[in-house]
Amino acid sequence: QKLTMEEAIRYYTLGSAYAQFKCVTLTNPAFSGVATADANGAFSLAFSAAEVPFGCFVLDTNDAQVATTFFTSSTENNAVSQTILIAGTSSVGTVTVDSSRGKATATIAAATKKGADGLECPVGVWKGTVGVNAAPCGGETVTLTLWIGKDSAGTYTVSQALDPVAPATCGLSTFVPTAGTFTFANSKVNYSVTFGHPIPHASTATIDVSPDCNEMYLKMKQTGCVSCSPTPGIMVACQGSGGAECGDSDVWTLTKQK
Repeated sequence: QKLTMEEAIRYYTLGSAYAQFKCVTLTNPAFSGVATADANGAFSLAFSAAEVPFGCFVLDTNDAQVATTFFTSSTENNAVSQTILIAGTSSVGTVTVDSSRGKATATIAAATKKGADGLECPVGVWKGTVGVNAAPCGGETVTLTLWIGKDSAGTYTVSQALDPVAPATCGLSTFVPTAGTFTFANSKVNYSVTFGHPIPHASTATIDVSPDCNEMYLKMKQTGCVSCSPTPGIMVACQGSGGAECGDSDVWTLTKQK
């Protein structure tokens, strides 16, 4: 019951900026493991993950989560997923990190998974459309995927993926909630995250979770704006840098993936 990464990690920024690789299972109870790369960037990680879905994250030297790993399955026609399932030992080869998007990529011989069922709420993978994007990705429907895990210590591991969004070219980017802000109590999720283009803005998410824990109802509020986009249905509505507050008028539905 182990996952072994046998080849060197390579980074856009060479050196020791990205020091660790952490994986968390979507199970009750949860299992997690962290591997530290050696001077050559190589690492091996073993933890209880045989035949159960899990996701992985890249950490920096301060143990902060800096990228979410998206796996390309060599056994499933190059399907891409954040959540995978393996039977035993496998190699991911080279893990490539795009720090501008908070995204890491790797190829593995493994089955892809959308999510998992029967988990402690709100653990799981949640997905839904959140309107259309503003410039420079104008008019494109944006999909939000919220991946929520809980590691062996009971700490939430979370990533928010938006696709497509800027910077530079439009594509998938992931964002990590500000440390210590993710909470779940009384069927409500709250967290803070910074995203936006061309100027990043502090954003606060308030999410009501349905009684059966199959849907989430998301409101997003952004602060530090000059003005708000006049176009309805744009999630990233904040314009410029100033004292205005945008959002909280639209409610986006996220569905639990199984």
